[in-house]
Amino acid sequence: MYEELASTPSTQSARTLLGQAITELHLGRTPEAEAALTEALSLAPDSADVLANAVVLNTILGKTAEAEEVKGRLRGVAPGHVLLRDLQAKRDGWEAAKGRYNPRFEVEV
Repeated sequence: MYEELASTPSTQSARTLLGQAITELHLGRTPEAEAALTEALSLAPDSADVLANAVVLNTILGKTAEAEEVKGRLRGVAPGHVLLRDLQAKRDGWEAAKGRYNPRFEVEV
């Protein structure tokens, strides 16, 4: 359905392309998801939802530098976006857990 909507100029929009990208991602078709998301970004480069999904896709693909770059753009567009808040909460939780762990190593010579 999303492919059909996205392929028709009268119904093509960043929102339909984003829906297609998310669907492709859930189906495990990352190249197709990346193509749809790239097109969505070209139509709506400042869409918080498109940027957030680009962060997720780039992370899944192991494109760390790209994910960080898009995350920076997302911070500029929507600093309170749910993805950014969730990532910060996870980072804070990790730091708290890390602070409670104090490994002690004994080296025998």
